[in-house]
Amino acid sequence: MIFDHKQSLNFGGLPAKYTALENAQIVVIPVPYDGTSTWIKGADHGPAAILEASTNMELYDIATDSQLYQLGIYTAPPMIIPDTPEQVFQSV
Repeated sequence: MIFDHKQSLNFGGLPAKYTALENAQIVVIPVPYDGTSTWIKGADHGPAAILEASTNMELYDIATDSQLYQLGIYTAPPMIIPDTPEQVFQSV
């Protein structure tokens, strides 16, 4: 499956009550950057693939005996990527 890196998904496919920025203690920033790849392109699809895969994860965390998503996880829209690595770094 090819993922649309411009598509907006929230981490974990969580209900809206756990994804509002004003209530979130965790923020995910998708950075679809592939500007320095010289051989096989595709790293820019990584953030969308991670978000897509996260909708199938177990929400209970054995290590902490908790459901961390209840802290709130806001997923920012995918960044608009500038031209140079330095500009990407500054934007993030």
